[in-house]
Amino acid sequence: MNRSALLSLVFLAAFLFSCSDDDDAVEIIQYHWPVWSPSGESILSGYEYFRGDPNGLRTPIREVAVKDASSEEERFLQAADGIDNARYWVLPGESIFATNAQGLQFYSLNGGLLGTYTTAVRGISPQFMSSRDDTSFYWGLVTGDNLVIGYAGYTSAPWMPTSEVVLHDTTLDASLLDLVALSSGRFAYRLNNGSVLVQHEDGSHVRTLLNISSRSDHPMNERLVYFKQDVSEYLYYLTPQGLSRAMIETGSTSVLTAGGKDEIIAFDANAVTNKALFVSGSGEVWLTSPDGIPVQRLLSEHAMASFSPDGTTIAAVTHSNRYTSSLTIYKFGI
Repeated sequence: MNRSALLSLVFLAAFLFSCSDDDDAVEIIQYHWPVWSPSGESILSGYEYFRGDPNGLRTPIREVAVKDASSEEERFLQAADGIDNARYWVLPGESIFATNAQGLQFYSLNGGLLGTYTTAVRGISPQFMSSRDDTSFYWGLVTGDNLVIGYAGYTSAPWMPTSEVVLHDTTLDASLLDLVALSSGRFAYRLNNGSVLVQHEDGSHVRTLLNISSRSDHPMNERLVYFKQDVSEYLYYLTPQGLSRAMIETGSTSVLTAGGKDEIIAFDANAVTNKALFVSGSGEVWLTSPDGIPVQRLLSEHAMASFSPDGTTIAAVTHSNRYTSSLTIYKFGI
């Protein structure tokens, strides 16, 4: 079977996006979860803004912005019909990001649409991805009653998929909530039936973590955050009980109460500094150790926050009111 039979890729010759460096040109309603590039040079964030029409109506549109971590200059990437920015990822190499807008779409950081990845096994675009290494990514999708997970290789200049391998294809009465790459040829995925599963690329089942209720109020609350410290590997996730952690090798789980603070609405973890953070329901950003203690308040009036790859900087979203939002970079001695 030739490559064209294995992969279907939709290319658009023209750029769908225009970029603006003028803050006044975009009336930001709300920023969404900040995602750092692997080098820490750029931050990707979803945002919403009002777009007027000839009738004088203002419609909220969802797009993606790119912020330079050094200069803090922002580029607002604007598509003709908006972009579903519920989930987005920055690939190694710093020049490509992906989103599940109209399928799994890949863009340059300048806003050019590079292509839409469509799997050969089902002929549809995946809903999730996670970088496997510098030249490949895991992908996952649910179609009908089947959960399908695989990986695809790619080149960056120009962006082009080069191969496809199906790792998991099974009947399943559940929805896929997240997919994350682990070490040693393993990956984990979260389902809306209350389970997180860890599997190996060779098809062997490593572990099932049960009794993990989902939080469906926002896609970012369903995330799995992979954390490796020395030989220990963990997955962090949110449940109605709060921020929880599971040890991958043993399957043991614990709820990190972090001093019994308000309901947790966002979280992140960083293995370089051996720190974790969470955002409480009252908008306070708290710094903690990976096991949940001790706790130090860093910021107030924030809705989302994430570590830079080296763990020394935090990108945080501020919501001062319903229609005022900002994305700010903070450096801490942590």
